[in-house]
Amino acid sequence: MDTKNNQKKVSVIIPCFNQGGFVEDAVLSAVNQTYKNIEIICINDASTDNSSSVLKKLADTYRNIVFFDEKENRGVIYARNLGISAATGDYILPLDADNKIERTFIEKTVEVLEKNPDIGVVCSKVKIFGEENKNWNLSEPELKNILYSNNVDNCALFRKSDFLEIGGYKEYMQDGYEDWDLWLSFLENGFKFHQIDEFLFNYRQYKEESRTS
Repeated sequence: MDTKNNQKKVSVIIPCFNQGGFVEDAVLSAVNQTYKNIEIICINDASTDNSSSVLKKLADTYRNIVFFDEKENRGVIYARNLGISAATGDYILPLDADNKIERTFIEKTVEVLEKNPDIGVVCSKVKIFGEENKNWNLSEPELKNILYSNNVDNCALFRKSDFLEIGGYKEYMQDGYEDWDLWLSFLENGFKFHQIDEFLFNYRQYKEESRTS
């Protein structure tokens, strides 16, 4: 892997709403990546728990964290779009505040995009943790599968330029399908998907799961 000065920057976008008990795990999983040219953009979407103080402490500790402390709750689509609009990275990685990535996630996904200009989105296999601990057997991320169901988590790497070209997350997709809509837009614009054959993304399963809303 090249040194940080030769690496393209990756912007990790972490929106948070009332997930103060989990968000530090998410942020630290980004901080501790083997790939070093990373900025981490955290958006507290007017949480009513301790999320703001947790994120502020992390931002004070790590110089590559950018922290938006929103006073009005506007939902996950607004929060992600805000983070991406502020991002200075070539690549974007959305990461929900209750999930985690393995240390080599960014290194390995960046490598795929660097070598394959026809690939627009790179994900990995998914491991569930929390209430259950098991592998999540999702179908391959290809057109015939994604058309019928969303089998790609929002935690996938893509180029910021491609995201802007296809119009980003749509504000009218407020019912939980904004990721699926984004992936379909990538496919409609001729981009391919690639799934790394390793369990590098950890999806937390727990009671009272909460979207940023």
